[in-house]
Amino acid sequence: MVAVSVLCADSEEEAAWLAGPSALTVLQLRSGRLTPLVTPEHAAAYPFTPEERSVVDAVTATHVVGAPDRVCAGLQALADRTGADELLLATRAHSFAVRARSLELVAEHWTATGSTPPAR
Repeated sequence: MVAVSVLCADSEEEAAWLAGPSALTVLQLRSGRLTPLVTPEHAAAYPFTPEERSVVDAVTATHVVGAPDRVCAGLQALADRTGADELLLATRAHSFAVRARSLELVAEHWTATGSTPPAR
């Protein structure tokens, strides 16, 4: 089993916007100033320094964020690369509705494309 942070939305742009709060949480965790997850608007208004942006980019490089095609391709690549027969998806988003929609999009597209874990 492999766990992965995933955020799926109807478009690449929407997914990036909705992933903003997760990026800010990375900094909060690193500085010991963890707060409840903020809104995308609050995250977008945060003035990241170049150093902070570098930290966020490094930590979130393993997250799978995007529209359904990109997310499912990323998940399939992860399963193929690791030989995982099970993926545990974790979605960090500012609202339950966004988390539910993200997982719903992955499930719908995963089933529609016939993606499967590698054979053992």
